[in-house]
Amino acid sequence: MDDMLSLPIFDLVESGALLALLVKGTLLCLLGVSLGSESSAMPAIVRHRIALGTVSCLAALPLLAVMLSSWELPILPREAAARDTNASLLIRLLTLVYLGVAAILLTRLCLDVLRIARLSGRARAVDTAARLLPGLDHPRGNTPVRYSEEIRSPLTWGWLRPQVLVPQDASGWKANELFMVLHHELAHVQRMDWAGHVVARCVHALYWPVPGIRLLLRQLSLSSEQACDDRVLATGVAAPQYAAMLLRQAQGHRVPATVPLAHSTELGTRIRYLVVEIVDHSAFARGTAATFFTCFALTLAVATAQLGQRPELPVIAWGSVEPSDAIQVSTFPRHAVAVDAAVLAVLEPGPARPLPLPAPLKPPRLEPLEKPTVPPPRIDAPLP
Repeated sequence: MDDMLSLPIFDLVESGALLALLVKGTLLCLLGVSLGSESSAMPAIVRHRIALGTVSCLAALPLLAVMLSSWELPILPREAAARDTNASLLIRLLTLVYLGVAAILLTRLCLDVLRIARLSGRARAVDTAARLLPGLDHPRGNTPVRYSEEIRSPLTWGWLRPQVLVPQDASGWKANELFMVLHHELAHVQRMDWAGHVVARCVHALYWPVPGIRLLLRQLSLSSEQACDDRVLATGVAAPQYAAMLLRQAQGHRVPATVPLAHSTELGTRIRYLVVEIVDHSAFARGTAATFFTCFALTLAVATAQLGQRPELPVIAWGSVEPSDAIQVSTFPRHAVAVDAAVLAVLEPGPARPLPLPAPLKPPRLEPLEKPTVPPPRIDAPLP
């Protein structure tokens, strides 16, 4: 146990590097989630670009923090002279919990990739998508299609050699339904959504304590499916017809580490997105380079910030100030404050002196009134 608690990772924890990484990840994650939720009326490709840009920033954040020079943000409290042993042990135990959960998430990702690889190896190869459906005109029509008895909903996996898996009963589907399914799955291949899905799960393993990380991954998955739905609608397929196909295909279960056609938890949101007329269903949008450049610039500013300790305020002890013409009282030499010795002398304690009493108030002096020039009328005088 002592050997585990003395790993080099704990040096980074005690130095605040891991805490700073999680704080920066929280800032970027909440920013991406808020932008994605505020742009619900925008095209799905724009919302997917925001979510993918946020995930990419979170993935590049540790590398940029190590490679680039940093600037300090003094917000942390100053450390005590002697660290509490119990507090240090608690921090190390919490770090072990963090590393354990991250290892579990990464192990699950590896097992899911192996599972889908074995499932694809047992599937029966049919042909490429273009030869299976001659009417399909798609840039990635050479992607192989396989029939599998272990799935009930179409899905896509792979990056360098992507593959499309369809259920065994797909041979009895109608031509228009097969066209919609293959066009949706090939849109995932063209957009390289599987690679983004895997990177997002790795980011989740690194930032799992960050609030909002699961909501960000849900936005990434939902916007990816909606962007591919817009690709299908751009071919001229009616929205009600495509929504009915999604309802039929959503009967199957979800296979991890893949990009399936329909998620049962997201089906209602996708159908509402399809039938709402005020939503922009643009399948292609410009500004990809500008979006990622903005995300990269924001990540640079966040990655180079380091959490520093607050400066210690100067403390002047009674009687510890020697008289001089000027004394610098500051912990920052560049911003020293010149204090006159006469001002500090007032603060020094001296012999107790009685306070002077205020002078008594004198009554105001009244001037005598002038005598009247006209005598007052007599009261006993007879009336005229």
